[in-house]
Amino acid sequence: MKSPKKNLAAIDIGTNSFHLVIAEVDVETGRFKILGKEKEVVRLGSGSTDMKYLSEPAMNRGIEVLKRFRIVADAFHADVRAIATLYARRSTNRILSAARREKPGFVWKLSPVSKKHD
Repeated sequence: MKSPKKNLAAIDIGTNSFHLVIAEVDVETGRFKILGKEKEVVRLGSGSTDMKYLSEPAMNRGIEVLKRFRIVADAFHADVRAIATLYARRSTNRILSAARREKPGFVWKLSPVSKKHD
């Protein structure tokens, strides 16, 4: 009997680039197969001296990339999880909030803890 499988999409939100990895996961064994990867340079900190306040162009770049990543994840019927670096975390909530307002049903779950680059 085959093990049940589920597609998952992981997004790494960094200050310079966003990465998307989509995998098919065997829910019983935890083994996975990478189905696709994407990377997009967004430069969230560009035009700002403090990551608490994003410039409008930086926020728009982030939103556009997340919308594109969502389309890719939807094509794979994948649940989406996002994780942000320490430096991007403050601004990430603003980007995700704006993306939700822009597209109803735009659901994201930001992982609660990230130790990347700490």
